[in-house]
Formats: sequence, structure tokens, C-alpha cells
Amino acid sequence: MTTTTIPTTSSDRIEEQVLLRAPRARVWRALTNADELGAWFGMNLTGATIAPGAHVVGPFTVPGHEHLTFDAMIEDVIPERRFAWRWHPNVTQQPPESAEPRTLVTFLLEDAPDGCTLLRVVESGFDAHAVSTLGARGLMQVLPAAHPRAFSNVKELDDPAVNVRIGSSILRDYLDASGGDIDAALWRYSGGGKGYARRVALHMRRFNAVLRTGAQPVEKVSSGTLH
Repeated sequence: MTTTTIPTTSSDRIEEQVLLRAPRARVWRALTNADELGAWFGMNLTGATIAPGAHVVGPFTVPGHEHLTFDAMIEDVIPERRFAWRWHPNVTQQPPESAEPRTLVTFLLEDAPDGCTLLRVVESGFDAHAVSTLGARGLMQVLPAAHPRAFSNVKELDDPAVNVRIGSSILRDYLDASGGDIDAALWRYSGGGKGYARRVALHMRRFNAVLRTGAQPVEKVSSGTLH
């Protein structure tokens, strides 16, 4: 598998692409069959209907995240080309807050050489001006009170590009200080809250197109993963 992060011009989206060693029809089945989709991304979707307009709900099965629920509305199902759902990206609280806008997660499939499939995954619609109850601002939820020297005016954090730059710099410093321990860095970034680390861990699973082998997630797709 080859994974490449694609630069984007929009600040409200995350986009990646993954080269899978399986034909497009097989990848499509893995995405749109409820049992296989659940097994792929670590969710129990037994009995769910994957069709436009369907409301799909099921618990995550990833160890440590079993108390969280996948809750999505299927938006597009264009055979072997496009599959999309809308969901609440913040799944750390149950049920999801109804006031939070749903982001759009889109899977785009293309044929690739040697019988492979290029799968592009795009999540868009994030709120670039979100402010938490604790005052954390923007896409990276930077807490002004904790990092007053990172900006000259708090309104700078309302600029998505500036917010991402400052937040990424803070997280990079925490990662270096923790000796590369991502969990420790995320724990510190979120002020000691476990919810943020769980949320990021789930995003990492989705956007690395994780396939499960046995009980443990893997980060690379082998040529024999999809049969």
C-alpha cells in the first residue's frame, strides 16, 4: 500500500489517498457492505442498510473506544465510484451534540495499474471558527489562555491558516518534549483530557485506511488483505 497526503487549498477539509492492491469492485464491496465496512474501520454495523438516505448507527469495536458510537447519514452511493456519509466528527460524547454541524466523508475510487485501486478519502465541512466551552478556538482548538505568546491578538486564531500553523507548532513542541509519544503529546495538548486523544486516534484510523488483522489494527494494507 502507498499512502500519500494530498495538499489542499481549502482549510476546512482533510484529504488523503491510498493505493490498495485489490480491484475496484472488491474495494467497493468492502466499503458498502455493512459487515465488511464495520470490520474494516472497527465498528459493529450488523443489520445496517447502506443506501442513500439511510441512518447508520453502531458502536465502535476498537479497544478503548467501545463506549463511542458511529452515527452517520448515507449521502451518496454511486457504484464503484463514490460513497459518502455525513456524521458528527466529535464522537467523544454520547449522543453527539445536535448543534454540531455534520462533516461530509467521501470515498472516491479509481482504477490503478496492475489491478490496484486508488482510494481517495476526503472529509470536509469542519467549522473553522468553532469555540469550545473552555474557549479553545478554531480548527486546532488552540486555548488562548494556555498559549498567550503564540499570537499578538486572539482574533488571529479565527484565521484557519494561522490557527493550524500555531496549533501544529504547539503539538510539535509537545511531541518533541514527550520523546515522540503521540498519546502523551495529545494528552498535554488537550489539557489532560482523554477525549481529544481518542478523537484523533479515530481520525488516524480512518484516514490511514486501516484494515484489521485479528484483534489488532495494522497501518499497511498487504496484497492479501482483500479477497
